[in-house]
Amino acid sequence: MGDTMTWNLMLLQEKINLAMRNPIKMKQEEKLFIEFVSVLQKSLYRPYAISKKRGCEQCFKPLEGIKNTIDLPCNHKICSEACYKLRVKDCIDENLLRADTLTCPCGELIPKRITVGVYGGQGKFSEYINRLSIMFEPKLMCGICGSEYPASKFITLNCDHRFCIDCVKMLLDYLINDGKVGDQITCGECNNPVDPQIIYTIIDEDTKEKYDTFLMKNLQAVSGESYVVCIGKPGVNCNYAQFISVDRDSYTCPECGVSFCPKCKLNVHPKITCEQQKILQSTDDPMIKEAINNGTMRLCAWCTTPVERSKGCKYITCESEFCKGKRYFCWDCNAKLTKKHEEHECVSEDVISNKIKKFIRNLFSFR
Repeated sequence: MGDTMTWNLMLLQEKINLAMRNPIKMKQEEKLFIEFVSVLQKSLYRPYAISKKRGCEQCFKPLEGIKNTIDLPCNHKICSEACYKLRVKDCIDENLLRADTLTCPCGELIPKRITVGVYGGQGKFSEYINRLSIMFEPKLMCGICGSEYPASKFITLNCDHRFCIDCVKMLLDYLINDGKVGDQITCGECNNPVDPQIIYTIIDEDTKEKYDTFLMKNLQAVSGESYVVCIGKPGVNCNYAQFISVDRDSYTCPECGVSFCPKCKLNVHPKITCEQQKILQSTDDPMIKEAINNGTMRLCAWCTTPVERSKGCKYITCESEFCKGKRYFCWDCNAKLTKKHEEHECVSEDVISNKIKKFIRNLFSFR
């Protein structure tokens, strides 16, 4: 394209040279001259009209005696940094985010490097740009608190809904402390689950530990196991954790050796329920505790009153003021019974042993 424009200029120049030999014809070829000037201004050879008495392009002040002028590529000059900043104000309204569009009054673009130098170098220029970014940053309204904040104060969820960071953090802290994890944490707009990677970038370290703990506990419904954290020995904060079967009634920590019930975190209690163990822990009578521990006494499955058995079968009638001889329970498995000899699925060792013996007798019986 440059070669074509140069060729056009040469043809026009030759026509003008011929016309200049005849003043009358020159007048007739005035349009030819105007066309030449137009093509010349668009070419690489465009001339710059520079006055002998040069002045500042911004304030028109004479430049004689001024040494530290700002020289522009278009051969124009600006007398001082203050005057250059006036040009920035007039041309781009002091918005240095648009420094690439700054022009000389003649219309020529001013390279960004000159602007960076005027404003103290790249470091200070970047600081100024950062401050401007905040000033000119668009503002959004949070759908949770209804307040308006700069866009940088918002976080975009994986469903493309945006909320302010403070509201999202407060909401996550509340849900996680309430035991909600995984798909239970959802967007307030569309109820889609929040990406765990987004959650981890917002919550603090303490909340992350809670999140991980609750997440592990939530796996028990799928795997048939429960997540157990060691209670530790007196004066020892063990915190060892692992998965165990939900059917386990006792757990011994492989790290510190302490044994406890994984369901109620109290001492192991194979003969009574967790609720009864809590009641037993609260009683002050050492003789009752000893009798229950050695198997000569049980807590009623209905009213938790201590009941002693000296002889007889495993079907116990409670004579307490609450039960009044109308409620029964199994001595072996502590099951609640509505009739004295009500059949039930007893899991005591004696019952299981008797079933095995009965099976063997039937297997090898002879008529």
